[in-house]
Amino acid sequence: MKDIFLFEQMLSCYFHQDFDFEYKNLDEALNDILKGYNLESLARICEQINYVLMYTQNEENLENLLRNKFYLAVTPQTPGINLSSQTEFLEFIRDRILEFLKSKEVTSVAKISK
Repeated sequence: MKDIFLFEQMLSCYFHQDFDFEYKNLDEALNDILKGYNLESLARICEQINYVLMYTQNEENLENLLRNKFYLAVTPQTPGINLSSQTEFLEFIRDRILEFLKSKEVTSVAKISK
């Protein structure tokens, strides 16, 4: 597995065991993520999300990776997230970051997209 440090850092900093105490919902956490990283790092996080989704190939493998390697404390059903799968969770994060990058006219976004 290639280096996905920023992805791992984002998960542990924003989606930890106190998520539902710190944030009302996923959008609130995403707003902090957008403020907490520079544009280049946000673009790399999107690339790394795409890599993780490709690497794991299915929902079961993705769930195992997120739980066992990254110790992800939230699930798609955590209050404030309310999504149906880990894939949908990561795609939602990636898509919101991409929207933000496009609004900032980051030229490398075209290479990252879904």
